[in-house]
Amino acid sequence: MNEAPEDKRPNVYLNEAASVISIGYKLNYAPIQSLLKSRSAYMLERDYTNRHLDEASHLIARFLEERVFRAIGFDSEAGFYHKVGKDPKRFEADISHKHIAVACGLGKYDPERGWVMNKERCYDYIFGILKSKQCGMCIKACPVGLNK
Repeated sequence: MNEAPEDKRPNVYLNEAASVISIGYKLNYAPIQSLLKSRSAYMLERDYTNRHLDEASHLIARFLEERVFRAIGFDSEAGFYHKVGKDPKRFEADISHKHIAVACGLGKYDPERGWVMNKERCYDYIFGILKSKQCGMCIKACPVGLNK
């Protein structure tokens, strides 16, 4: 977790944190492939998945705390935040889920490049065109994790 931004590391919340757990939930393929034709099908899939991830995160933290470990379950996604004096609005989470997944051996993250996408175009599209609705095009374009 040393590669994560300093304010997005587990020890910010639990200074004695020695372990992290990364969980995932596979999205159904058809709603992602239907993007642009049906944003509502994707939104239903996305929202359902995030609810399950949030519930799992909460239950795992509860399970650990019942066994005398301190644990925190984090929200499954980055929220939309706007910092004073900075535009456009940004996606920002309390903790770096990407870096946690890498620390758990679930993939690679290039801290030099970050996301291989044009974030400014993404923000303009989501906040300008879609009026803050989720897009999902990065999920559709990503070749990882989709069984076709």
